[in-house]
Amino acid sequence: MERSWHQWLTLRECDQRVGAPKGTAFRAFKSSRDRWVEGRDFQRLDALLHAPDIQRLRIGNRLYDSTVHVVLLSPQMAETIGFGVR
Repeated sequence: MERSWHQWLTLRECDQRVGAPKGTAFRAFKSSRDRWVEGRDFQRLDALLHAPDIQRLRIGNRLYDSTVHVVLLSPQMAETIGFGVR
Protein backbone atom coordinates (compact mmCIF):
# COMPACT_ATOMS: atom_id res chain seq x y z
CA MET A 1 0.00 0.00 0.00
CA GLU A 2 1.56 3.27 -1.09
CA ARG A 3 1.06 6.15 1.29
CA SER A 4 2.28 9.68 1.73
CA TRP A 5 4.72 10.00 4.62
CA HIS A 6 5.48 13.72 4.32
CA GLN A 7 4.39 14.53 7.89
CA TRP A 8 6.34 11.66 9.45
CA LEU A 9 10.05 12.05 10.17
CA THR A 10 12.76 9.64 9.14
CA LEU A 11 15.56 8.87 11.55
CA ARG A 12 17.94 10.70 9.23
CA GLU A 13 15.78 13.83 9.40
CA CYS A 14 15.69 13.63 13.19
CA ASP A 15 19.48 13.35 13.38
CA GLN A 16 19.87 16.28 10.98
CA ARG A 17 17.46 18.52 12.92
CA VAL A 18 19.72 18.51 15.94
CA GLY A 19 23.05 18.09 14.17
CA ALA A 20 23.54 14.66 15.69
CA PRO A 21 25.61 11.85 14.20
CA LYS A 22 23.94 8.99 12.37
CA GLY A 23 22.24 6.59 14.75
CA THR A 24 21.38 9.06 17.50
CA ALA A 25 17.63 9.11 16.76
CA PHE A 26 17.58 5.34 16.33
CA ARG A 27 19.18 4.80 19.73
CA ALA A 28 16.73 7.25 21.35
CA PHE A 29 13.82 5.42 19.73
CA LYS A 30 15.15 1.98 20.63
CA SER A 31 15.93 2.88 24.26
CA SER A 32 12.25 3.49 25.03
CA ARG A 33 10.64 1.27 22.37
CA ASP A 34 8.17 -0.21 24.90
CA ARG A 35 6.47 3.18 25.25
CA TRP A 36 5.56 3.58 21.58
CA VAL A 37 2.56 2.26 19.66
CA GLU A 38 3.11 1.29 16.04
CA GLY A 39 0.73 3.17 13.76
CA ARG A 40 0.35 6.06 16.21
CA ASP A 41 3.87 6.95 17.33
CA PHE A 42 5.93 5.29 14.63
CA GLN A 43 5.67 3.30 11.44
CA ARG A 44 7.98 0.53 10.30
CA LEU A 45 8.23 0.12 6.55
CA ASP A 46 9.42 -3.31 5.45
CA ALA A 47 11.79 -3.32 2.49
CA LEU A 48 9.70 -5.83 0.54
CA LEU A 49 6.19 -4.84 1.55
CA HIS A 50 6.71 -1.08 1.25
CA ALA A 51 9.26 -0.88 -1.57
CA PRO A 52 7.48 1.95 -3.51
CA ASP A 53 7.17 4.08 -0.35
CA ILE A 54 10.80 3.49 0.57
CA GLN A 55 11.91 4.34 -2.96
CA ARG A 56 10.07 7.69 -2.80
CA LEU A 57 11.71 8.47 0.56
CA ARG A 58 15.09 7.53 -0.90
CA ILE A 59 14.55 9.73 -3.98
CA GLY A 60 13.61 12.58 -1.64
CA ASN A 61 16.98 12.14 0.13
CA ARG A 62 15.18 11.40 3.40
CA LEU A 63 17.01 8.14 4.17
CA TYR A 64 20.55 7.12 4.91
CA ASP A 65 22.15 5.22 2.03
CA SER A 66 22.44 2.11 4.19
CA THR A 67 18.76 2.05 5.19
CA VAL A 68 16.93 -1.19 4.43
CA HIS A 69 13.79 -1.14 6.61
CA VAL A 70 12.49 2.30 7.53
CA VAL A 71 11.31 3.65 10.87
CA LEU A 72 9.24 6.82 10.65
CA LEU A 73 8.39 8.88 13.71
CA SER A 74 5.22 10.89 14.17
CA PRO A 75 5.88 14.59 14.73
CA GLN A 76 4.59 14.25 18.31
CA MET A 77 6.92 11.37 19.08
CA ALA A 78 9.89 13.15 17.53
CA GLU A 79 9.16 16.11 19.80
CA THR A 80 8.86 13.86 22.85
CA ILE A 81 12.27 12.29 22.37
CA GLY A 82 13.97 15.59 21.51
CA PHE A 83 13.91 15.73 17.72
CA GLY A 84 10.98 18.08 17.11
CA VAL A 85 10.87 21.21 15.03
CA ARG A 86 13.31 23.83 16.27
